[in-house]
Amino acid sequence: EIKTKPTQHSVKELRALGIQPQILVLRSEVPINQETKNKIAALCDINPQAIFEALDVDILYQMILNLNHQGIDDFILQHFKLTNFATADLQAWQQLITRIQNLEKKVVIALVGKYIVLHDAYLSIVEALKHASYQYNCKLEIKWIDAEKVTSDNISSFLEDCDGILVPYGFGNRAIEGKILAINYARTNNIPFFGICLGMQLAVIEYARNVLHLHDANSLEVDEKTPHPVITKKIF
Repeated sequence: EIKTKPTQHSVKELRALGIQPQILVLRSEVPINQETKNKIAALCDINPQAIFEALDVDILYQMILNLNHQGIDDFILQHFKLTNFATADLQAWQQLITRIQNLEKKVVIALVGKYIVLHDAYLSIVEALKHASYQYNCKLEIKWIDAEKVTSDNISSFLEDCDGILVPYGFGNRAIEGKILAINYARTNNIPFFGICLGMQLAVIEYARNVLHLHDANSLEVDEKTPHPVITKKIF
C-alpha cells in the first residue's frame, strides 16, 4: 500500500511557507492508482490531473519520457495559457536511452581521491564520465580508490587493470602522496590521465620531481618551505 502521509506533510510544510503547489510529482517504486491520486488531491487541495508519478527507472533519462507520456509538459503549457508550441520531439532522448541499453564495450576508470566513501562528493565527475562513455558506446566502470591506502608497494594492484586514471579536486595535505603515486603510475605506464584542479597541480609536482629531478618539489599550499615551489598560492 502506498502511504500518502509523507506527501501530505510535505505539502503542509510548503503551505506554511506560503507556497501552494500547482503540480505534484510523486516518487514511487510502483505505479500510483487513480484512487490514491484522488485521495492525495482531496487532502492537498490540488487538481487530480496535476498529480504525476516519477517511477524508479533503470536509466535516469527514461524519467523524461515517462513524464512526457503522462502529459506533464502539456499541463504546464495549459496552466500558463501558452499555445503555439509544437509537440515535443523526444527522439534524441529515446536514441540516447537505446544507446545506453546496448553499450558494447567496457571502460574502467580509476578515480583516486580521499572522499570516496561518499561517492556523491564526486557526483558531477561521475555524471560527466557517464556522458562521455555513452558518446563512445562504452559501459563505464568506476574503480574507487582511496588515495590514503595507495603505496609504492601496492599501487599496481589498484591500477593495473584500469583504462584511465582520474585524480579530482581536493583540499589539504591528506592523501597527497597517494595521488602523486597514481599520477606517476599513469605517466610511466602510458595510461590516459586526467587531473582536475588539485589533480592537475599534483601532475605538475610529479613531473617536477621525477622528470626534472627537482626533489621535494611541491605546492606552497601543501608545503610552504618546499625548495621547489612549482605551484604557488593565488595572489589577490
